[in-house]
Amino acid sequence: HSRDIKIQKHVVSGDIAEIEKLEAAAKKAHLSVESFIHSGTASSSSTLSVDNTKDNSIIIDFGGGTTDISVYESNSLIYSSVLPIGGFNFSNDIAIAFGIDFEQAEYIKIKHGLTDIYKSSVLESITITLPNNKNIDVQVLDVCQIMKERAQEWAGLILTEIESSGINNLKTCVLTGGSSQIEGINTILTKALQLKSNTCIP
Repeated sequence: HSRDIKIQKHVVSGDIAEIEKLEAAAKKAHLSVESFIHSGTASSSSTLSVDNTKDNSIIIDFGGGTTDISVYESNSLIYSSVLPIGGFNFSNDIAIAFGIDFEQAEYIKIKHGLTDIYKSSVLESITITLPNNKNIDVQVLDVCQIMKERAQEWAGLILTEIESSGINNLKTCVLTGGSSQIEGINTILTKALQLKSNTCIP
């Protein structure tokens, strides 16, 4: 008989007050709450197949305000974290760089945003409206360069997070979330992690 039993566990905790606020908001919308689930787990369950969760996979949910990281091994969540960077930061960078309001910057990101400076579309020009109502033309290349630099920082933060976790046997990377639709972002992530990344829409 053994006296000692050792296990590896991953505990996900949350602020009770914030959870209660979420539940109260759901009830006001006439929705019944059966249980709560970690957001990374929710993303994983809607994008990963059973085979993926058994195969040392990392899923990156790139949202508007944050990036959720979840790592699966043998069909179990073994690591998770949240980075305070999302699509908002890309739009905010554009707004600051050109001195325009956030709403216009968000439109530019969605309509013209990309991170690949070698795309032919970077040679095009777009018109932006300054606070004094003056219209000026800027190259898509300028927008692309701003977004590329932010994307490289984002991918670097993910790599640092993985390295600090001690996980080194990843085989599959899945990128999801609204901001994962930024053109070229997947290529930058693949290069940074040295791991083939697939974009998946839930």
